Amino acid sequence: MKGLILKDIIQIWKNYKILLLIELILVVFGAFSGNLFMSFYGTLLLGILPYSSMTFDDTSRWNIYCLTMPFSRTQIVSSKYMLTVILCCAAELVSVISYIVSYVTNHSDTDMSIRSMIIFPLAFTLLFTAINFPLIFKLGTGKARIAALILSGAAAGFASTFFITSDDPPQPTTPPITSAAALIAVVTVLALFCVSWLLSIKIYQKKEL
Repeated sequence: MKGLILKDIIQIWKNYKILLLIELILVVFGAFSGNLFMSFYGTLLLGILPYSSMTFDDTSRWNIYCLTMPFSRTQIVSSKYMLTVILCCAAELVSVISYIVSYVTNHSDTDMSIRSMIIFPLAFTLLFTAINFPLIFKLGTGKARIAALILSGAAAGFASTFFITSDDPPQPTTPPITSAAALIAVVTVLALFCVSWLLSIKIYQKKEL
């Protein structure tokens, strides 16, 4: 399974060098300018790259070719979810570093910002994966793309409500993200992610290619 994950990482690097550079620019500029939303957006892009990897596999028919290799269908599915976990952890690390740099250079410290910077990329990436991956393994990337677009649009609207930078005063209509609410959100998304993982394995094992 390590070989499958390495293949995806190399594929992402080969096809998305420009996008990764743009993400780096967004994160660095957002951190030093105090505009945490730009850094936040950069980490979101990093988290959804596994979806693009699956698109390449579907287009190149790799998902059929790899079945001739000594990989089980469970390993094939699990490699995609593990890739998501790896990139999600990388996005979280970037988020924390970005917030620290922003705090040091701009002295911006709001509880709302740090929770949004850490929790929302994690929640969005895992939720995006949990919803779309079973659809992709069942229907293919083409038919599942509509669900991805709808979810991305919903997440963008959700982000504008819960993400507040240091320059934006808290609005009376926006409830603060408490520690309890943050914990519940993370646990819920992680549970959905695990259920999605098992569901995708079950779907792919029964799928005829």
